[in-house]
Amino acid sequence: MGKGNKEGASKQFRWAKLMEHLFLEILAEEAQKRNKPSSSFKAVSINRVVEAISEKFQVQCDAKHVENHLRTVKKSGRLYAQFGMKVVLDGMIT
Repeated sequence: MGKGNKEGASKQFRWAKLMEHLFLEILAEEAQKRNKPSSSFKAVSINRVVEAISEKFQVQCDAKHVENHLRTVKKSGRLYAQFGMKVVLDGMIT
């Protein structure tokens, strides 16, 4: 599910729609549990996403992939489109 030119280099990770949906669901739950003390999520929240994506989709996902995608999603405004609940948005968007 990716490509890399160098041996040992990080491979490109592609987010399928179902992966992103699971990603957003988990982070919304983590925000409601208050596992987001400031502008970023706690490592335990990121790791929960990594484990769920890796297990459900049989891919090699790591924390860096999740953190990069979170930045992308925040910038694009997809969090607003995905979740209409103000409580979740207040907890996720900084």
